[in-house]
Amino acid sequence: RLAERAAGSGLFFRLLTENPDVLGVFCDLGGHSPVLADLLWSRPATMDAFLDALVTAPRDGLPPFEDLPLRDLRDLEMLRIATRDLQGRANVRQTARQLSGLAEAVVRQASAGQGRIAVLALGRLGAGEMAYGSDLDLLLLHDGEAEESDRGGREILARLTGDGDPVYRVDIRLRPD
Repeated sequence: RLAERAAGSGLFFRLLTENPDVLGVFCDLGGHSPVLADLLWSRPATMDAFLDALVTAPRDGLPPFEDLPLRDLRDLEMLRIATRDLQGRANVRQTARQLSGLAEAVVRQASAGQGRIAVLALGRLGAGEMAYGSDLDLLLLHDGEAEESDRGGREILARLTGDGDPVYRVDIRLRPD
């Protein structure tokens, strides 16, 4: 599917031909994880940014991606983590910690500027044991006006869940009491 997506781009195939390490990363991602392959296939801009990063830093790993929209930050960092994982440069525990760190950074960015709301991570995120397909089990606490806090909480959730294409799936109904 990636080849079909790039069929009009001789540059893509030339890039893969001239950079066997980059070709290896794409084969590893596509062969080991349908989720990651779908992420590349469904988001051409992400695939382009990922390719650019691979070509500019193939041996040292991908550079950190900063100042990106939440969706792009999550996608590119997840691909960076998966690349290290598939190349055997991170074990299961390190990968889980990196995925947890990524989710934490995304939640922190999503909750910035939302007043006096604390976001508590439960489940895999709270334990630092995120996997590639994990959702976020969150508990939102506030210290302030109920209406203002409710608005802030809804904004955080909207930033994380998006419009039909969530950055992360979020479960906040874990502990209704």
